[in-house]
Amino acid sequence: MKRKGISVVLAAVMIAGMAAGCGAKGSSDAAERKDTKLTLIHDMNEDSAISFLEQAIEQFEEKNPDVKIDMETLSSDDYNSMLDTAGKSSTNRISRSVSSMKNETSYNEKPLKEIGITVDEKTGKLSVDETTFKSADTEKIKNLFNGTGSYAYSVATKAAMTESYAKSEAAKSNTYTKNGTYNYNYNSGNIFTDMF
Repeated sequence: MKRKGISVVLAAVMIAGMAAGCGAKGSSDAAERKDTKLTLIHDMNEDSAISFLEQAIEQFEEKNPDVKIDMETLSSDDYNSMLDTAGKSSTNRISRSVSSMKNETSYNEKPLKEIGITVDEKTGKLSVDETTFKSADTEKIKNLFNGTGSYAYSVATKAAMTESYAKSEAAKSNTYTKNGTYNYNYNSGNIFTDMF
């Protein structure tokens, strides 16, 4: 409970700090201002905390129309959950997709570690050291998580493919055949229901 409160307060302070630093110094001339895009990375998963952040961002953007704030959640839970769930699948394309995602993570292990994200050697799961992450070089974070060629983009693409494959496999399970009989021969197991 204390951690959530501290995170909400820190996020609010960060937004307030951005408000103070985004205006053009010494000038109210709108022509001198440039549109600014900021990304707020947080580690909150509770709806009330996220709602608070969304409201704070909305108020900030109303007062600063030349600033756009994107909000992203820093969590290794989704990634780790996908590894667990996909490990239960006997479908080759799901296994290959997740293996490719793990390879991408392994390839980026050193830069991830530099910003406080470690990769378990046995399972490939991620863990985040919040203290190291919060003090990490923002350029290193940006290089890993921003843009089309980034680590995050690559992993998100592979995760989306895995989700697509799981949906496809789930659609095959227990369906009617072309002759109108019910087919119990194929069962995708828990992979689809565990993912969603």
